[in-house]
Amino acid sequence: MAWLKLRLLILIERLTASRTGWPKKP
Repeated sequence: MAWLKLRLLILIERLTASRTGWPKKP
């Protein structure tokens, strides 16, 4: 289930970005 890993990574990245305030996506 590679898509599951990707999904999880994206979710974690989103949470981290919103927490630290990285200039990722609006």
